[in-house]
Amino acid sequence: MKRGLRRLWSCERGAALVEFTLVAPMLILLTSGVIQFGYVFFIQTTMQNAAREAARGISVGELTATGSNVTCPGGAAASAEDLVCDRVADFSGTFTVNATNPPDAGDDVVVMVSLPAADAAVMDVLGVMDEGTISVEATMRKE
Repeated sequence: MKRGLRRLWSCERGAALVEFTLVAPMLILLTSGVIQFGYVFFIQTTMQNAAREAARGISVGELTATGSNVTCPGGAAASAEDLVCDRVADFSGTFTVNATNPPDAGDDVVVMVSLPAADAAVMDVLGVMDEGTISVEATMRKE
């Protein structure tokens, strides 16, 4: 009887399975966190580029701004808000765009784009993305 228990106790069959079940949840959580961070960073970079392009369009007189908050999706890229909406159209979520068109040359053109953080979540396992917003701002001087 003692010999059978000793042999069972020293047996290492299944040890890899037990180790994997202990490590796998942490590995999956870490991987999903990296994917989520990369996706949010990609969205933020796209928003920044769209805001910068819209601010430049207003500053050189190619685009106009409505001066009020616009929720995407927009129409044709006749206004700065519509240009931003066109650039972020590939992403799901409710983007809010606000662009100012100052009357005088030398004043600052400001384009702000925001997105609720919950709309940017690919998989929010821990509920980190439930609150807050992702927002960017681009400022250029009007020519």
